[in-house]
Amino acid sequence: MFLKFTTVKRLRPKLLVTSILLTIFSLFSNTSIANCKDKDLREKVTQTARSEGVNEMELLSIIAHESNCNYFTIAWNLPRKPETAKSKKFSSLDEAKEWAEALIATKIYRVDVGIGQINNEAHIQPKGWSLDEVLDPISALKRVAQVLKERGWDKYHSSYPALAQKWRLKTLFTLNKILLKSKPTSNLIINRKFHARRNTGPLIVFNYKN
Repeated sequence: MFLKFTTVKRLRPKLLVTSILLTIFSLFSNTSIANCKDKDLREKVTQTARSEGVNEMELLSIIAHESNCNYFTIAWNLPRKPETAKSKKFSSLDEAKEWAEALIATKIYRVDVGIGQINNEAHIQPKGWSLDEVLDPISALKRVAQVLKERGWDKYHSSYPALAQKWRLKTLFTLNKILLKSKPTSNLIINRKFHARRNTGPLIVFNYKN
């Protein structure tokens, strides 16, 4: 699956600093990732990535960062004011859908829906998708994978370079935390040729030897 690995000791100074920052964040972040450890979810991520032709680690990193792997997450903010962003997790599809519909009806907010926080204005409405299929565990990951395939990992969150770069780093932090909690840190290696690398440069992703 992975093409080439470079050990931490052989990393260039800039990459070494990045790896240290990622490790520190993974150790001290309070972000909940319990849902991302669920065996059934991880199997579904693997299956969806294969069927939709996207990279499994990219897909996992998105849902981990965007919703902590929670299917029924709704977020909203005022247009062009990310500092106003709020989010809420629900215990059922119906509750999440009702909340999202109420926000959308105001025509004030930009609304992100589901496990991959798919934006209503940019994707759900233009593509003719329903809130149900973006929230339903049976179809939600497929929709996330389709947006990933369309936009690419680098620009999944935003096409604006500064926002995209900030999102990429945070997303890698979250993915690293999941993987660090899965395997001992002594086996840490970094893949510098992640499959879906885009034009912005190498994507650094943590993985572990078996």
